[in-house]
Amino acid sequence: MFATVSETLLQEILAACREKVFMKGETLFVERDPPRGLMVLWRGGLKIYKLGDTGREQVLDIVMPGGSVAELPLLDGMPDPASCQAMED
Repeated sequence: MFATVSETLLQEILAACREKVFMKGETLFVERDPPRGLMVLWRGGLKIYKLGDTGREQVLDIVMPGGSVAELPLLDGMPDPASCQAMED
């Protein structure tokens, strides 16, 4: 994602980053939460999902290290379209 970004801009982006640790099963965000910024996964795994009207979970994506989540709300300013949960510590 950042392969074509200049070194100067990359350093600015890195300076604005902060590390957050989530435990297995912990929710990062819930559908309709306000945007909070781009998240890039360093290690572990994340599950992106929606809950149906009956409460049944529909997994939309599994995110592995190097992947990112919450891009859409960052770009359009709208609430999160799905929920996200840590699959590992």
